This record gives sequence, structure tokens and C-alpha cells, in this order.
Amino acid sequence: MHNLLPDTSFLLHSRYTQTQQLITQLHAKTAQHPDAARQQLALALDWMLRAHYAQRDREDGPYPNHPLRVALHVLQQFGEQNPDVIMAALLHDTVEDQAEAIVALAAVSNPATTPQQQALSVLATQFGTRVAQLVGYLTNPDFSVLVKEAAANGRFVTRNTLYLDHIIHLYEQDSEAFLIKLADFWQNAGHLYRVTDGQRQENLRRKYGPVMTWIIDTLSQLDDPAHRLFAHKEDVVQAFTAVYQRDYHP
Repeated sequence: MHNLLPDTSFLLHSRYTQTQQLITQLHAKTAQHPDAARQQLALALDWMLRAHYAQRDREDGPYPNHPLRVALHVLQQFGEQNPDVIMAALLHDTVEDQAEAIVALAAVSNPATTPQQQALSVLATQFGTRVAQLVGYLTNPDFSVLVKEAAANGRFVTRNTLYLDHIIHLYEQDSEAFLIKLADFWQNAGHLYRVTDGQRQENLRRKYGPVMTWIIDTLSQLDDPAHRLFAHKEDVVQAFTAVYQRDYHP
């Protein structure tokens, strides 16, 4: 049973000062949205905070800071104003990491389905099918299971290869989902220098380096003005190239 918080009063603790600052920024960036949209955004924020409150990030900070930064990146760097996309950015890790918490928030359960399937159904009911669809796209498959299945069929694949394949599929599948993934990837991979453990840093370099190269190459060649990222491709390529040369170049 997931130990679900009844509210977000935990934010009053001093360790969540930065979380509160990020929430203030999010409120400021979405202040011009219609009342109904802001109410849904506030609920998505509340659910995200309550689902992730016990998690820590790789720097041992409050995990809710990560989805908050992803949502702010989508708003600030990409100028995204669609409430569905912003809500999906806030909730993008909930089904992958905290499916049982999402089900508990809705006080429903369907034993015939997996926790992730139940959680996606809950998100669809609460926030709409598009938000649930985006979160579903952004939820990583179980790479360990896929590696074992491939081995059973005589194929050798690595988790890192499957991770890259997942991101390529996102790009081909849905431009809004990829927009969120790009913000998510930047928050995860754009600060490798902060990782102090040498072996962990090398593992992340092997995981993220090929993806960063693919993003740079793909967006450099993007020539469709109608694509959601076309207007931002030069800024993205420039930023990712600088980080790649600093942290990932052999």
C-alpha cells in the first residue's frame, strides 16, 4: 500500500524551499490561463507533489523539483501554453515511478489491470485523454524485460540502445510528447558535471551521449517549418552541442 500524503503541507519544511520557488515561478508563468485551465494545472501540480514527495533525485534533492523544472522548461524555452502539455510535463514520471500513488489518489482499483494501466486510466478520467496519452508515451518501457526477451530470441541489445530507440520513436510518434522529453532529457543529461561519482558519471555518459548526438544531428537537419520544434531548433542544437563538447565528447 502506498503511503499517500493527505496534503502538500510537507512543502513548509526548509528542505523544500527550492520546490516552493519553482512552484511560484510556475504560477507566474501560467497566471494568464483561463480559470478552468489553472484549476486543472493546480490539481496536476498537487497530484505530482503528493505522488513524488518521498522520492529523491540523483543529487539527493526533492524529486518534485525535476518535473517542475521540466514544466518550466517547456513554458520558458519552448513557449508552450497548451495546458495539456504543461500538465503532462508535470505528471510525466508519475506512471513510471508512482503508479500506485496515482491510483490511491483516485481511490479506485482494478485488479484485472497493471498499476501503470490503472494509473493511465485515472489520469485520463481526471485530466483528459490527451494528458494520459502524452504521459503514456513518455513512460519508459521496462528495458530489463525487453533485453531478456531479445536474448531469448537470440538477439543482443543493451538498455542504452533501447533507450535511444524509445526517444527516436517518440520523435516520430508525437511532437508534443517529444517536446516534453527534450525538456526532460535536458534536465537529466545537461548537468553531468554535477555527478561526483566517477563510475556513475561514466554510466550516464554512455547512456546519454548517443542520444545527445542523435538530437543534435536530427534537429540540425529538421527542415519542416510546421514542426513544433522548428522555431527552436537552432537554440536547442547550440545548447546541446555546447554541453556535448563539455561533458560527452570522447
